[in-house]
Amino acid sequence: MKKILLLCTALFTLSLTGFAQYNTPENKKWAFGSNSGLDFTSGSPVAISSSMSSGEGCASVCDPAGNLLFYTEGTVVWDRTGAIMPSGSAIVSFTTSSSTQGALIAPVVGNSNQYYVFSLEDYSGSTGYCHLDYCIVDMTLNSGLGDVIAASIGTAVTASLAEKMILVSGNSCNVWLVTHLADTAKFLSYSISASGIASPIVSNVGTFAGTNSYTIGVLKISPDRQHIVSQVYPTSSTEGTELFDFDPNTGIVSNCRVLDNSSAQYGADFSPNSTKLYCQEWSGTVDQYDITGGTAAAIIATRTTIISSATYSDIKLAPDNKMYIRAASGSGQLDCISSPNTGGTACGYVASAVTLTGSVTLGLPNTFVSVSGGGDTITRVHDTAVCLPPGGIVITADTVGVSYHWSTGVTSSTTNVTAYGTYWVAISNGCHINIDTFHIASLPQDTVFHSRDTSVCSSIGAFTLTAPAGYTGYLWNTGATTSTLSVSAAGDVFVYCSIGCHLVIDTVHVSVIPFVHDAGVADTSYCFPGSLILTAPGGYAAYLWQDGSTNGTFTATAAASYYVVSSAYCRDRVDTFHVLPASLSFSLGADVTVCMNYMIVPPVTGTDVTYLWQDGSKNSFYSASRTGNYSVTIHKGNCVAQDDINVQFFHFSQNIPDTFICKGEPINLNLTANPPAGGKVLWNDGTTNPVKTVHDS
Repeated sequence: MKKILLLCTALFTLSLTGFAQYNTPENKKWAFGSNSGLDFTSGSPVAISSSMSSGEGCASVCDPAGNLLFYTEGTVVWDRTGAIMPSGSAIVSFTTSSSTQGALIAPVVGNSNQYYVFSLEDYSGSTGYCHLDYCIVDMTLNSGLGDVIAASIGTAVTASLAEKMILVSGNSCNVWLVTHLADTAKFLSYSISASGIASPIVSNVGTFAGTNSYTIGVLKISPDRQHIVSQVYPTSSTEGTELFDFDPNTGIVSNCRVLDNSSAQYGADFSPNSTKLYCQEWSGTVDQYDITGGTAAAIIATRTTIISSATYSDIKLAPDNKMYIRAASGSGQLDCISSPNTGGTACGYVASAVTLTGSVTLGLPNTFVSVSGGGDTITRVHDTAVCLPPGGIVITADTVGVSYHWSTGVTSSTTNVTAYGTYWVAISNGCHINIDTFHIASLPQDTVFHSRDTSVCSSIGAFTLTAPAGYTGYLWNTGATTSTLSVSAAGDVFVYCSIGCHLVIDTVHVSVIPFVHDAGVADTSYCFPGSLILTAPGGYAAYLWQDGSTNGTFTATAAASYYVVSSAYCRDRVDTFHVLPASLSFSLGADVTVCMNYMIVPPVTGTDVTYLWQDGSKNSFYSASRTGNYSVTIHKGNCVAQDDINVQFFHFSQNIPDTFICKGEPINLNLTANPPAGGKVLWNDGTTNPVKTVHDS
């Protein structure tokens, strides 16, 4: 197995890059402070209880599924139930209760059941302190609840340290334990690997000086592992914030930039995208820096005070990508920076965001960093017989990795293959290297050609063509590889549909039909109340009236404007119906007095007119022959009106006495008619004078 690894290393350079681990399952549950903890497995923090009582440094760890294993404040180790492990009641001979980062849990590389517990003594003001010891917890002991291996208790690492230590993932199947000497500008980086804990890499870098300088205040590593911040609280004449570069390959710390040298500093952490640094002054002020500028001057120029009334404590980036800090309102709550990647006060400082089951003083738990496996190489071989379509096929590494290197030179998890042959990919995943080999062989090809025509409306714009279903691969002439294609112009489109060695080539001739739009307007008068049926034009597939109804007709119950959109393929029509209010009125005239038959004729005519007289007759006129009231009801369309008239008849007789004249006598006779008041005279010769002179018999 090792020979294969050496051979592959000779063929190519593998990038064994690490990654930020603040949000891994091992860090989903925190234990800290006095009887406090948080559970992030749901995505948001939920307060939980712990048996711990610590003012500052503490650490906790979960298994790869996010289940809590144990926690410590550097002198005592509690199991997941809150009970002290049988051998975990006194793991060091010194105190860690006021050490800034007094506890840290690290993996025992190569043994997934064991963990280092590092304890860092709190500062006492004398040169020679603080001591760093470790012990080992074995989770197979105590019926799976874990116990401290008694023989490992009190294993010394070094002394004369500051109250600072962090864990950083390395690039060589290792993690780095980074600490700082108390009285000089020196970092110590211990590589923890399958070989154990190596001698430290010493980086002499920094600007602060004096006995016990760099003693109190946190170290933090950025999620991209490129930067370390060191906070200094004045135990001598020095105080402030320094930003350094870190090399995860070598453990070397370099490039010191002083961001503050006049304020007592304690807590700090980086944003998830590693572009922002948040620092907590002892006075309670929280400042943000944008560190992308590189130089100290450029970074200092971005300094923004996020809040000036916080309570000094550590700041910690959580698995939910938010940052938490002891609340200004009291030790029973945590404040939150909800959008730490955002510059300035828009980062969203939320007061009293989380209420704890207990309390917190200064410390939040150190971050756990894991190492994958023991460095062996696993090989797999895949034999695949395919028919390569135009454009080739995509082959995919069957293992998720941190980095990939194909024989084609591609460094993603997939590569495109356009020729038959043998291909391999080396997959790096922490300390594992998987080598997948693919033998791509040819099968006989069976090809079927189809041709079809498709017409579309010019109004549609882009439209979708769908390839035949049931195939495993598609390739359009545009290069698209989906089963559908969006087309916006006329022309020929073809698609290769493949399954195994069966290839279907569909050619689609796309033509465009012009779109037709019509409109019409109609005026209709109608008497309401009542209902009028409006009818949309025929020959369309769909209708939409102004009220959303979709029938071919619409019932209008009031005078208004109505419209309908009639739709068919490649054409539509909008018809507007103006329904106007209508009315019907007429008069038969004033009452009359007549002496003979009287013809009553209503002044309403038309083909849609009906008449109904008082006696039930339905003629368009009525002949009155006697005195009385006469009425008619007229229907014109749905309009109705009625009127009546009174007709009076009178009869009279005029007797003029007979007159006799002797024959041969001249005749000269005056006859006088006496008509009634208002009457007229009509003689038999047509004259109308009341006096008539007769000259003959």
